[in-house]
Amino acid sequence: MSWCRFRNLGVLVGSLWGLVAAAQPWIHPIAGRPLSSGVFGELRTNHLHSGLDYRTGSEIGVPILAVANGHVARIKTSATGYGLALYLDHPGGYTTVYAHLDRYASPIAEWMKARHYQYIQFELDMALKPHELPVKQGQIIGYSGNSGGSGGPHLHFEVRHTLSEDILNPQHFGLRLIDHAAPFVQSIQLVQIPGIGYSDEVLGRTVLYPDQEPAAKVRSKKKRKGKRSSKRKRTASNPLRKPNPTKATYLLTSEGYPVDTLKHPTHLLRYPAYLELMARDRQDSNELTTGVYRIVILQNRDTVYDFRADRFHFDQTRYGNSVMDYLARIKDRSQKHRCQRSPGNLLTMYGNTMRNGLLFPSGQGQMDSVQAWCYDFNDNSIGYGFTIAPDTLGPSTTKPYLPRSHAPHQGLSRTVGGFKVNLPPGTVYDSISLQIKALPVGRGAVSQHEYLLHDPRIPVHQAFEVCLPAKPGRLHPGLRNKVLLRTRGLSGQIAHLTGRWEGDHYHAQAKMFGRLDLVLDTVPPTIRSLLKPKELRRQRGQSLYFRIQDGMAGIADYRFCAGDAWILPAYDAKNNLLQIRLDECIPLGKQSMELLVTDKVGNSRVHRFPLEIEDFAQPTDNTSKP
Repeated sequence: MSWCRFRNLGVLVGSLWGLVAAAQPWIHPIAGRPLSSGVFGELRTNHLHSGLDYRTGSEIGVPILAVANGHVARIKTSATGYGLALYLDHPGGYTTVYAHLDRYASPIAEWMKARHYQYIQFELDMALKPHELPVKQGQIIGYSGNSGGSGGPHLHFEVRHTLSEDILNPQHFGLRLIDHAAPFVQSIQLVQIPGIGYSDEVLGRTVLYPDQEPAAKVRSKKKRKGKRSSKRKRTASNPLRKPNPTKATYLLTSEGYPVDTLKHPTHLLRYPAYLELMARDRQDSNELTTGVYRIVILQNRDTVYDFRADRFHFDQTRYGNSVMDYLARIKDRSQKHRCQRSPGNLLTMYGNTMRNGLLFPSGQGQMDSVQAWCYDFNDNSIGYGFTIAPDTLGPSTTKPYLPRSHAPHQGLSRTVGGFKVNLPPGTVYDSISLQIKALPVGRGAVSQHEYLLHDPRIPVHQAFEVCLPAKPGRLHPGLRNKVLLRTRGLSGQIAHLTGRWEGDHYHAQAKMFGRLDLVLDTVPPTIRSLLKPKELRRQRGQSLYFRIQDGMAGIADYRFCAGDAWILPAYDAKNNLLQIRLDECIPLGKQSMELLVTDKVGNSRVHRFPLEIEDFAQPTDNTSKP
């Protein structure tokens, strides 16, 4: 099937979303007024946000409801990622996902607990048959939590097409957020680059909004001590103030005409440019802001860029690195949207684009109007406009940059000394000329050199293989299984990765450009018990807590036993917290407890202690979580 036919099929399926929602009206997975802290398609580090984040008032234990009739198709428990997650299949070919749960509801909880003890493992990914756990619309299937990679208590909710596994915007299924206000823009910049495929090579940057000119100094009045001004400071990031047009841009009416008649400067372009903007939205009765649904850029009323957060495949999530200003995201976590499409960006959320979204005056001596529009899902919008014209010196006739040898759709292999890198097609978003530099080896490293691989400011879309030679005579043969690849990127990004040996060369899969070398990890994980030293007796229904941590390779396995009986643990990797709930499976009486923690290169540590287990009258946990 050709790409055009695939796109047409996607449009057809998208047009049927409203009919599906009407035939099978869904309910929100949380009772009450729906409030969201994150919407579909938002820019996140190394991914696009794939659902709606429902707020739970920072509480854990809010009941989660099945949005429609169906059955539990998958249950996954993980110390990272989605944590405790449920996947429900529904009639019509759609799957809903409920992530970061604190616990499952009955009978799902009992079914999953039996599988934990069957496989003697906390982290499981179980597929179920349709008849095993059917659910009804509105049935409580779990309770909200903060498990996995969650940054705070909430429910992450997704809708997926069951067969294609495309991720869909949940608001297309009637799960609308109440929003009557237009989005607001925090910043707009005009970025000049050499051309298509060179978005990382910035030749000029002009701040259009907010106005960056320093304000005139005004003599301030003295304020009485102890009294604070009731007036809120007016800043560009304060969405409660009325939008104030600057000298560089002007606000637009809903028809696309300037709100005022003030004169505004025309911005001269010597090279192609794109807009980089940061826009946010706020739903009714919600003090938190979210991303916008759609961004459209017009030049002389012609659409040059159109981004709409409707659907994408899970394999496309890292294309968010190309949509965002990656360098700004890593440094300050800002969500700046680059309104241009790099050649290696195959994300399916783009509409009509001209010149990959780049702006350039249509002719010498001619002024072109440019409009930037931001929409929320309820079609509330805000628009800013300005004009551009060619630089009086005329467009540059000589390239201000060196030609690049590697296009995004090409594969590339390069060897420098004993170091080798293999980039599969689709690894980068723009053309590059791969640079490799051998540096003196650092202290403690066992590789022949430290290698600077290209530029850490350039994001990559997928893992790629690297091969590093070991330094002769520096590595004892008995320690080869303790070697890790260490990669260092921007702003303190460090990753330690396992790999394999082929002779004296170590092969591993890297996920970022930067500095690479080989290091040894011979230090076992640490275990710190949060049980008070004099507490030698606990009751069933209570919990034990431990801090487990590994500084390099990372935790691979953890096992807790009471005598000869394995007890189900629950691991929260982001907080290095291991919880052991003393349930009915633990033997009564005096027991010898043992916790074994192993890292990814086989280093292990054991913590043993005696504990007397008593029966309980009520199955409640009196131990507060650290």
